[in-house]
Amino acid sequence: MGLLRSRSAHFPPGNLWTLCFTRNIVSYDVLRCVKYEVFYQLGGMRTISVIRFLVLCVVLKLGVLSVRANSPSITRLSFVGSNYVFVGFSPQTTNWVALEGSEDLRTWNAVADVASTNSPTFFIERLTSPSECRFYRLRVPGTTVDDARAKWPTNTNLSYQFDLTSVDYWGSVLTGTVTVTAGQKVITNAQAGGQPIAQPDPASFPSVEELFGALSSAQQTGCRQVWAVYNPVLGYPTECFIDQRVSAPPAGGGQAFHYILSGFRVNGS
Repeated sequence: MGLLRSRSAHFPPGNLWTLCFTRNIVSYDVLRCVKYEVFYQLGGMRTISVIRFLVLCVVLKLGVLSVRANSPSITRLSFVGSNYVFVGFSPQTTNWVALEGSEDLRTWNAVADVASTNSPTFFIERLTSPSECRFYRLRVPGTTVDDARAKWPTNTNLSYQFDLTSVDYWGSVLTGTVTVTAGQKVITNAQAGGQPIAQPDPASFPSVEELFGALSSAQQTGCRQVWAVYNPVLGYPTECFIDQRVSAPPAGGGQAFHYILSGFRVNGS
C-alpha cells in the first residue's frame, strides 16, 4: 500500500492484468490494487459520497472478476539470476497476447508478443538497465504476424542482409549472414559451434519472409510456445522463439528454435 501512496496509479481500461515487483519480489494484482486505491481515496469524502463510492467499487470489483475468468492473467513473477525476470501467465486464448512493461505505470513498452496452444506459458525478459520497480501487463489482442508483416516492404527489388544466430533445444548454435536480393537467399560466413560450414543448409538460416511463415504456422497449427519481438518500424522479428515439441525432446533438438537477428541492413524499401 505504501507503493501506491507514493505513486499515482492509473490502470488503463481493457482486458489487462498488472503486476509489480520490487527487489524483494512484492507483487500486486488488479483487485488488490483497486482495493488499496479505494481506501486511499476515502479520506476527506462526505458520508453519502463514501457510500456511493463503495457501491461503485463493488460493481467495479465484480466486473473485474467476471473479466478475469476469461482473460489472460499473469501467474508468476520471479528473478532468474540478476538480469532476467521470469513472467509466467495463462493466455486463455490461442491467439497472440502482448506482454508490456513499465517502470512508472504511465509509459508502457512492448516486451514481446506471445502465443501458446498449450496454456500456460511464460516469457523471460532480459533487463538492460537496473530498475527499482517494474510493472507488467497483458494486452489482447497482441500484435499478430500479419500485423507485423504489413509493415515489411513488399518491393520486388528489395534487398536486405542480417546476421543470424540460431539456437536449438539442445543448445547447438548456428551463426551466419543471410542476404536476400530480389527474393534470392544466399548464406555466407556460416558456422556451427564456431566452426565453418562448407555447405550450409538454407533451411537452417531463414529469411524474414520465412520467419513470418514459421511464426504464423506455429501459432495456427499448435505450439508449446511461440513468441516474437518485432522491429517497430519495419516489422521484421528482431528475436523470436518457436517450440512445437509435443512431449519429450525430439531427437536432434528439432522443432524448438531461438532466432536472433542483428546488424540489419535494408535497401530498396
